[in-house]
Amino acid sequence: MTHVDIDYTNRADKTAAALKDVEEWLGSKRFKDLSQHLKEYTDSRQFAFVCSFAGFSGFPVIAFYEHIHGKDSWIDPPDVEITDATSEAPTESRQSEAS
Repeated sequence: MTHVDIDYTNRADKTAAALKDVEEWLGSKRFKDLSQHLKEYTDSRQFAFVCSFAGFSGFPVIAFYEHIHGKDSWIDPPDVEITDATSEAPTESRQSEAS
């Protein structure tokens, strides 16, 4: 399996481009099947987790989530930070317990 980083930052059509990349990665049938299956995942952390098993992360996950659940429906969970418009994997930002 090949790892590819794609920067969508300066693309006017970044959401459409990310969705196209997800569909090309999965194939049309799997894209449609996964779209149906992921409708039940409204928690963005769970959604991102399932997408990671399908082989994609970062901004394409947000684009795919909003494709399924509606424009501007993605809400970052409090303990997860995802850089807007890049394909970097989500990173956790937790405060040290030894404060």
